Amino acid sequence: MPGRLGTGHIFSPCYNSQLAVGGQNACSDPRSLSGLTSAPRPTSKFWEINSDIARDLDHESQNAEWTGDDNGIKRAAGELGYEDQLAGLESGGEEGTNILLLGIDRRRGHGRGRSDMIVLLRIAPELGMLTLSIPRDVKVPMRPGRPFGYQDKIAHMYVYGGVERTKKTVENLLDINIDHYVVVENFSNFKRLLSLIRGVDIDKHLEGQIGLKWVRNRGFGRGDMERAMRFQIFLRAAINKAWNLTDGGNQRLVNILIRTSLLFVDTDLSLCDILALAEKLRVAGFDPSTQIHMGHLRCRVTSSDSPALGASYSLLQTDRKQLKHLSKLFTNKRVTVECTQERNLL
Repeated sequence: MPGRLGTGHIFSPCYNSQLAVGGQNACSDPRSLSGLTSAPRPTSKFWEINSDIARDLDHESQNAEWTGDDNGIKRAAGELGYEDQLAGLESGGEEGTNILLLGIDRRRGHGRGRSDMIVLLRIAPELGMLTLSIPRDVKVPMRPGRPFGYQDKIAHMYVYGGVERTKKTVENLLDINIDHYVVVENFSNFKRLLSLIRGVDIDKHLEGQIGLKWVRNRGFGRGDMERAMRFQIFLRAAINKAWNLTDGGNQRLVNILIRTSLLFVDTDLSLCDILALAEKLRVAGFDPSTQIHMGHLRCRVTSSDSPALGASYSLLQTDRKQLKHLSKLFTNKRVTVECTQERNLL
């Protein structure tokens, strides 16, 4: 079992004491203690935003795949043990909280960035976790409800309207409600989060730049579809590692990990919310080795006029039968999370 939290540089007593300066108001946002503020949202007009996308596409081919000889980078999802477990589930649980996870490919000087990775996470204590990857090239309407409006990649919705536009688009796509969101806004923060759990092992040790290249690799025949499936393998390994580091949801150890993680993400979940969800999983006996149910949005390649590029390009068309099944899995009574002072003591 990996070592417990509370050791090492990032979890030194000095560092933890800085995180705990909230005093009696233990629900205070630890990000406010860091002296950092969120970057201002760009206010570019529609075509200015599209020009950002067009310029950014030049960089994508350089970052999409890695040409190293490492088998861990090149191994396809099926070889790593991936299977769509959501397809066989009949219910998403009587209680569940839906959380949208977004990884943004924001680069310096290129505006807001796109949703490079889109995952819908459902925490349902009696089942564990449901994780659904949505490929970034999935075709969605620019104007929901208008059948003849432009269509574009779901990844571009973050450029057009940030997390709220992306959240609403996923809700419309799956006909569900999303309760919360977590956004990792750049590659550096992703690497920092991965370092907090000391990396993960998937055929090899993934940490830092190697971990980033692994999750972004599209050097496969199915491109973005394969990357979405491979990310499910990575997410399961990361959750399993974090759960073991906290001794299976120990509240004090979860507290340390989450307070630090919140420095590197944008989320509407409070510390209390996360601790309460972790406690529900702990009480239910959550086992990440068997209770993380993976899946991805199945799609077929098609093409569409692009409002961003003024041309036709490849998109992914969803399977309506699967969308109906997923809507059922991710729609049920929402978990009521409760915050108590005891949960916030380090």
